[in-house]
Amino acid sequence: MAYSTAHRIDRFWSQIDKGVLDSFSGQQRTAIEKVFQKEESGKDGPSDIRLSFGRFFVTILWGREKRGAERLVRERSEHPVFTLRKMPVILAIWAAILFTGYSVVALTFRAIAAVMAW
Repeated sequence: MAYSTAHRIDRFWSQIDKGVLDSFSGQQRTAIEKVFQKEESGKDGPSDIRLSFGRFFVTILWGREKRGAERLVRERSEHPVFTLRKMPVILAIWAAILFTGYSVVALTFRAIAAVMAW
């Protein structure tokens, strides 16, 4: 479910301590809310596809890499790709790639056979 910018802003403000919230000036609040609106436009952030399959979901993100080399190394060690928990997804991706490759090769051979028989 996609939330509107107004909903996200309201949720953000509701999570901040009342004392801290009261300390923000109108100008500071406006500047913070502009960040939410800029994020909503999607121009600066990555693109994404979000798919739900019953109790499970898949999110695919793509865009220009903005993280530095040092951060990439740190994140790769903190979040390795090949873990037992991630294996079903990795196997599903490999199966889809192999099936697609097999289908392309099979269709190519069928097309060649049809042309040769003609």
